[in-house]
Amino acid sequence: MSIHNIPQDVAETVERNLDNMVRFAFFRTGSRVFAEDLVHDAVIRLARAKTAPRDVRMYLFRILYNLCMDFRKTQRDTVTIEDIDEPFYSPDEENEFKDERQRVIGSLETLSDEKRQIVMMRAVDNLKFTEIAEIMSAPPTTVQSRYNAAIKELKTILNKSGDL
Repeated sequence: MSIHNIPQDVAETVERNLDNMVRFAFFRTGSRVFAEDLVHDAVIRLARAKTAPRDVRMYLFRILYNLCMDFRKTQRDTVTIEDIDEPFYSPDEENEFKDERQRVIGSLETLSDEKRQIVMMRAVDNLKFTEIAEIMSAPPTTVQSRYNAAIKELKTILNKSGDL
């Protein structure tokens, strides 16, 4: 496959998943500009692949996940989960949920990076455990058990602070 000769079905898959990929990257970078750049890079890597992957959607999300993790490593001092500007709420809703969001974000920060990513992929990106497993190169049962452990940790933390 070359960048100028992308099969129609692959192009349609990219088009269908573009918004989800930008959102996926946004929640990991905190910047729409960086998110769009990383999505662009993932699509370019797909276009330059010698052969079309079996599952284009999962291939793109796996590449995007790896690009986001690389980005986080290089930006560790400048981008944190607290820096994420939530564009999906109206100003009134933003004020209403601000305190609750900060408590949840603070709780998420206590999780290991791996557990936090699993929770975000499941809760924010609405991915299935099998999809998360493929993206993270881990067995689905491992992903599910880490997700359950993370939720248990979050409940404990939020219960202690009286938020649940």
